[in-house]
Amino acid sequence: MTKPVLKSSLFCATVGILALSACAQTKSPQSDNPDQYLSQYHWNLQSAVNQNNQPITAFYAGQQQPKFTLNFDKGRLSLHGSCNQMGGSYTATANTLQASEQIMSTLMACAPAAMQQDGSMSKFFAGQKLDYQLDKQNQPILTLTNNQGDKLRFVGTQTADTRYGSTPETIFMAVSHQKRACSDGLRKNLQCLMVKEIRYDAQGLKTYEAKEWSNFYNNIEGFTHRADIDTVLRVKRYTIANPPADASKYAYVLDMVVSQAMVK
Repeated sequence: MTKPVLKSSLFCATVGILALSACAQTKSPQSDNPDQYLSQYHWNLQSAVNQNNQPITAFYAGQQQPKFTLNFDKGRLSLHGSCNQMGGSYTATANTLQASEQIMSTLMACAPAAMQQDGSMSKFFAGQKLDYQLDKQNQPILTLTNNQGDKLRFVGTQTADTRYGSTPETIFMAVSHQKRACSDGLRKNLQCLMVKEIRYDAQGLKTYEAKEWSNFYNNIEGFTHRADIDTVLRVKRYTIANPPADASKYAYVLDMVVSQAMVK
């Protein structure tokens, strides 16, 4: 029996599914528009230091390298670290970035260090006017500094829209907590994800769910499978131009976790 453990006012299925389901347009990484440029990258936290250039341990969640990703999309920012997903609105100018007063979050319970990391990141952004510096190198660097002199440094990696250069199709799928042995003809002894197709209507109500689990031979970029959680995902599916003969013509990228349920 499954027991739901995750609820989110920001990422709930009925609101988030359709409000954010429009396909993204491919953008040039050379754009001078700060909002447009920021949205072309996933920003991975590289360091967090205070005004004395000492590491702020709360951002590291007990790890040597902090794991936190910041994304921007059409006036909204999203944050994901070791535990919950968070988000809010923002405005950006040439040298400042200000997030909304309220940073909303999913409600998953995690290890204390991970929860502390979430709280520190939310506090850093919520309602704060941050100094904003962007170094547009081959791998760009975004530096955000608050009024106390705390400084977060993020390294950018291109989003899937930028990398694949095509308009994706948005699909939904349930992913089981279990994997099973499979073979795609060329590779043997694989462990495949078990998935079901799901469809929703214009009001965000489920209209179809496949009865049987199917083997999924691809990877879903950005998704980490857990053996104790059933998950419903919103996924962007990109068509790859001229894929290798032994490879899929599709690339799958996680767009949003719609829901999760812990399995005992």
